[in-house]
Amino acid sequence: MPRFSIGSPVRIIGGIAEYYSGVNPVVVEVIPNGNGLSHLTRYHLLISDQVEDTFYEFQLAPDPNREKTGS
Repeated sequence: MPRFSIGSPVRIIGGIAEYYSGVNPVVVEVIPNGNGLSHLTRYHLLISDQVEDTFYEFQLAPDPNREKTGS
């Protein structure tokens, strides 16, 4: 079962986080790993109005300061 769902607000963590400071990403698509490895689930994020990117589950954390949007 995926850790995040569509509309979940997340934080980008780890070494890559420095390139995404000050953004408020939201999950727009969940892409399960074909071999059932949950930590390799990918999440397509809307980072800003015109920026989207895809991250692995281990690169993300919940954002407790923001509420889920949409469905």
